[in-house]
Amino acid sequence: ARTLQGLRGGCFPGSRGARELLAEFAPTIGLGCAVAAAVAAKRRWGVRLGSLAIPAQLRPSSGRPWLVDLWALPVWARFAALAPASMVSVLLFFDQNITTRIVNGNGNKLTKGKGYHLDMLVLSLATAAQSLLGFPWLCAATVRSVNHVRKGPPFKLKEL
Repeated sequence: ARTLQGLRGGCFPGSRGARELLAEFAPTIGLGCAVAAAVAAKRRWGVRLGSLAIPAQLRPSSGRPWLVDLWALPVWARFAALAPASMVSVLLFFDQNITTRIVNGNGNKLTKGKGYHLDMLVLSLATAAQSLLGFPWLCAATVRSVNHVRKGPPFKLKEL
């Protein structure tokens, strides 16, 4: 993967677009090559490689039900959870909006699409569903989002 990422600035034969494409998908290509090599080694030489055990059916590993039973909590615990839940809601809101402000700065020259303001709705619905299922929450991941915008290839929009 690192070798393929190094092609971006190198003098590898071929078009610049092909080098950029290989560099962008370097981790995926590297993972695919590693899996193919492992399968080939297993079939040809009988090499046994450790792998994750996949259960026969999809269910929570601890034996709990899929949905978290909020009514099983004592009443005092429900009220005690209001303050931390409010703080986390504000934190997620600010995280999303600060990331949006940074990514959509004037220097990045991004344009707003038709579904631009739907991100908060989708994020809030996903967070509510993940809370009920006991899954970890999504976040805007400010550092990752900013790096994603910085790594984006420069292009120009043409009016039709």
